[in-house]
Amino acid sequence: MDKLTMIAGLLFLSEIKEYQDSAIKLLNGDLTLDSAKKIPKLAEQVYELENLLKTESVDEDTQQKVMKFVEEYLFEVV
Repeated sequence: MDKLTMIAGLLFLSEIKEYQDSAIKLLNGDLTLDSAKKIPKLAEQVYELENLLKTESVDEDTQQKVMKFVEEYLFEVV
């Protein structure tokens, strides 16, 4: 799974509405990672997730949840 999709999925799993909306926009190309890093409330979380993905692998259960997010929200309009 690519970095952008994984970050979007992990953001969505946070259960914070603003993060979930941004996650759907990231997934569908309506928001870029660079743009997300310029949104104060979102930037810190995005940087943390990028660092997490560089240093750790995501467990199988979380990967399954991210795949379900992609299946459900790809092409969703927020």
